[in-house]
Amino acid sequence: MTMHDCQRLFNHWRRNPPLRELVRACAVALGIEFKNPDDKPKYLTGEEAMAMMRATGGRIDNVGRM
Repeated sequence: MTMHDCQRLFNHWRRNPPLRELVRACAVALGIEFKNPDDKPKYLTGEEAMAMMRATGGRIDNVGRM
């Protein structure tokens, strides 16, 4: 893609933004917060896993069932 093509695409988006961007802007204006897509998912720590095991009596839903 040439720089000229990129400029034309950006100009088009400025006049006609993608629907996803319009909906997101409206939602943010209404106070809805979104997760940062760069954030990595949070994994269960050892302490959290032990607390879950104690709280559930050693059973975690959908784990160990066939």
